[in-house]
Amino acid sequence: MATPVVEPTITVEKAPQIEGLKPLLALSVDEGLFLIVAASASLDEVQAFARFEAEPLPRFVSQSSYFAAQRTKTGPIVYTAFLPWIAAKAGALQLGCITVSGRKPLFSVNSLAYKDLRSDTVAELRTRFGRILLSAVDSILPATHPFRKDLQPELKAVAPKSRVQCVLDGVIEGLAHGWAYDPGQPAKALNVEVLHEGQVVGRGLADQYRDDLEHSGIGDGHHHFRLKLSYELFDGQPHSLSVRVLGAGSDGPASLPIACNFDFGQPVPPDLITRVDTLVLAELLGRNAKVGNDTAMQNLLQAIGNCCLQQETGMLEEARSGYARLIKIVGPNALCQCKIAETWLLDQQPVQALEAYKAAIQLDPEFARAHLGMGNVLRMQGQALQAQAAYRTAVACEPELQAARLNLASVETDALTESAAQMVEAGDKPGAIAMLRALLFERPEHEAAAKQLYLLLREPRMNPRGGPERRTEAIEQADRASRLLDAMLDEAEHRLATTAQAKS
Repeated sequence: MATPVVEPTITVEKAPQIEGLKPLLALSVDEGLFLIVAASASLDEVQAFARFEAEPLPRFVSQSSYFAAQRTKTGPIVYTAFLPWIAAKAGALQLGCITVSGRKPLFSVNSLAYKDLRSDTVAELRTRFGRILLSAVDSILPATHPFRKDLQPELKAVAPKSRVQCVLDGVIEGLAHGWAYDPGQPAKALNVEVLHEGQVVGRGLADQYRDDLEHSGIGDGHHHFRLKLSYELFDGQPHSLSVRVLGAGSDGPASLPIACNFDFGQPVPPDLITRVDTLVLAELLGRNAKVGNDTAMQNLLQAIGNCCLQQETGMLEEARSGYARLIKIVGPNALCQCKIAETWLLDQQPVQALEAYKAAIQLDPEFARAHLGMGNVLRMQGQALQAQAAYRTAVACEPELQAARLNLASVETDALTESAAQMVEAGDKPGAIAMLRALLFERPEHEAAAKQLYLLLREPRMNPRGGPERRTEAIEQADRASRLLDAMLDEAEHRLATTAQAKS
């Protein structure tokens, strides 16, 4: 038994109750008082609890011989303590606590005497506080104490029945956060999958540390996951996600679905083949390659679906290797070559992407997606005329491919400026001027065409010494505006003359 600590000069705060502190249990046994107290996170952190006696002088005696603090997931701290106190009475008791800042405020509790509790009250107490009290009881009470025996049935019954738990907290900065835990295997890190409308959009290991998990009794706290999600989700719209644990059977645990916002996605290249379209094309590929029975087809679709997930979540090297293995299984094909090209694009390697698209076109010259992808890469490289040709081929192969039609329309003006440059190189400067003038008349906002036309129209003035005249920026801007305006007037006059001639 600890020796009482007498502090005759102690000053205490005589408030009837501490704001933010809530006693949950005060239970007296022959040896002393078990205490469970919840405190808000804003309350000054407690270091110990103590008995308080007002007579003959205000003082604390018998500070806690057992003390534990556990931070909950929602923020409050739960303190568990044992105060040596022979034959502590039941009823109202006044206690004190010592905080890290040296404060020693008082609070009151309503103590229960263990020997007076009915069996149903003991069962309720065991259900609510059995786990929290276990360490304290093991440290303080002898093995034969009846209170220890009363706690054991609940603890033994719960452990075997505990089920795997998984929780999705939400999407933070583009990553899915949550935790998964198997009480039957507390040291095991679980594999989890994030689901969207039945489709796996994220996969990984729940093995990262989070202190609030450990403080809440979730193993050693290494059960947090932070997973990259498919880029297909990041369309600025909310989506409903859930998470499940792998290897727990078809009826394994899954979290409740929650709505998440997706406005933090990294930009991805345009017109990538969606996973849904990839699977449709893969099934057609499998039939053409005469893949065996339904099981073989399902295996093929699952394999290419896994490659798609790896691609969508940034595992680009793994995805490329997976597509390459599929080529060995079903034979060379344009679909897998296009998907390999997409991984190179995501890896910011347009040269390798272009080679992969060319390989796809050699395998299937009528595969519109390959022509569309090649057109996008050529456009990225500033080759508008070649991109235009690729888009035209894509539209010819698949007229309903909307992306190819839109890209073709948008690249035409860039292709015209590139054609004008080639005409100048071939010595046809007047033809280039006429082409750019007509383009700018239709698209006056086209800055590249305006700049190119002005350079063709501009005649550098010579200074008296024979060198080019140096002009201020203001003079240059005025000259540009004048020449472009004259060009537009010439184009309007030309069109009026052409129309009049046609009518006559």
